[in-house]
Amino acid sequence: MDCQRLQELFIVAYPEIQDAAFAGHPQLLCFDLERIVAKVAAQLPTYAGLLEQEPFNTWAVQMVKAEVRKVAFIEAVLRDHRRVILKAINDCLRGMPLDLSVEPEDILEEVLAYVLEHVEEFSEQGTAKLSTRLYSLGKRHAWLYHGAYRKRNETSVARRLRSTWHLGVETLSDAELAELRTMEEKAA
Repeated sequence: MDCQRLQELFIVAYPEIQDAAFAGHPQLLCFDLERIVAKVAAQLPTYAGLLEQEPFNTWAVQMVKAEVRKVAFIEAVLRDHRRVILKAINDCLRGMPLDLSVEPEDILEEVLAYVLEHVEEFSEQGTAKLSTRLYSLGKRHAWLYHGAYRKRNETSVARRLRSTWHLGVETLSDAELAELRTMEEKAA
């Protein structure tokens, strides 16, 4: 495949790529447009069509339309199901030791990034409603990546406090204590 020719085709097709993106989503943000264009550019080596402008434009516009649908779906999820996902996260983290380094909004962004990567699975009709699947995903993600280690830490601290092990000075053997006293006497 002629890389130079593909780049030329891409440069000529750029205005049509932008138009296709805005036609599919008039409120598209500039960084979403840049991400979509970058994704098309990254896929240039996979182009297997004729090295002519029209077939290339058709291929690029199809890719852009697919990416615009993903952006629109994520926006709809955020608009319609944001509260559901946050409720799942808060339900999971309630009663856990507080971790101020991670806010529920941060976990929401992680969940939305996962949905963006798997948008095809979430946009298809499933056996459960989308809100139910998103609640389950939010709760599972919060538990696996943010809750499980908190619970383990809380459990291990409680176990240590219940055991004979005490927080404080390390216990030395009689021989070590004698050697330490001798060293202190020599130093004085």
